[in-house]
Amino acid sequence: GRSSSSPTTTTMVRDGCRAPSSATTAPAASAWAWVSTTATRVSTDVRTAVTVKGRGRLRINQELLQMGIQKDIAAEALGEVFGELDERALIDAAIRKKLHGRPGPKDQGEQVRLYQFLMRQGFSPAGVSTALRKFRSGRRDDQD
Repeated sequence: GRSSSSPTTTTMVRDGCRAPSSATTAPAASAWAWVSTTATRVSTDVRTAVTVKGRGRLRINQELLQMGIQKDIAAEALGEVFGELDERALIDAAIRKKLHGRPGPKDQGEQVRLYQFLMRQGFSPAGVSTALRKFRSGRRDDQD
């Protein structure tokens, strides 16, 4: 059968591991196509983690590395996806969703829980602190 449909190749492309030995002996064009396919697949997975699951850059990077994705492929995919997105808008959307339409946290305890939640989602500490200050003071990005 075709090597591109073999279980080994499919699994290795999906996991972002190095190409199987048969692929490394193929012409350079095939090797580049394999890397391109892997990077595209990882970029698609990153985009899904951001848009559907509301995850931040740090958590997605950690998950990719735990899945065995090579650092350079993970960095390329993260750069591609997060280069198109505004982290502040992602954090604001996560806060609004967690607050269920309320203008801000009820008390200090809820703010601490919200901060911890956003950190577990993989957003940067500086971005989370800035966004929570805005919500606490009643300001939004469109009011800056």
